[in-house]
Amino acid sequence: MSLGALLATTAGCADSEPTPSDVASDWMHAFAELDRTALADLSCGQMRADIKDDDFWREIRDSSRDRIVDIDVKEEKVDGDHAMVTVSTITESDDSHDSSERETNTDDLTLVRDLDGHWKACEEEDDDR
Repeated sequence: MSLGALLATTAGCADSEPTPSDVASDWMHAFAELDRTALADLSCGQMRADIKDDDFWREIRDSSRDRIVDIDVKEEKVDGDHAMVTVSTITESDDSHDSSERETNTDDLTLVRDLDGHWKACEEEDDDR
């Protein structure tokens, strides 16, 4: 088989770039697990700087009294290099396993495509990629 034929055959098998919804889901799961490295890798601008700041991170880690038990990513809206994804989470207190005490929160997560074409979670007004 020639190199050209091999490349043509395998071109369709390559993984596609994650969508804003994929990145939002990964970001929320990293947040739920307090995975600082993954959060920083999936963030840009001031959000990334905040995550890398030891004092800020300690405050986030120490104030997390609720744990996320379910994440639902929906309503992706893409406008060029910017996207907005609606994320719903169900949380419960660390000291409670009573499902009647669970709370649902819905927020929008802003994503911006960086210079390499990868989606990153950012502050809404932050365009520092």
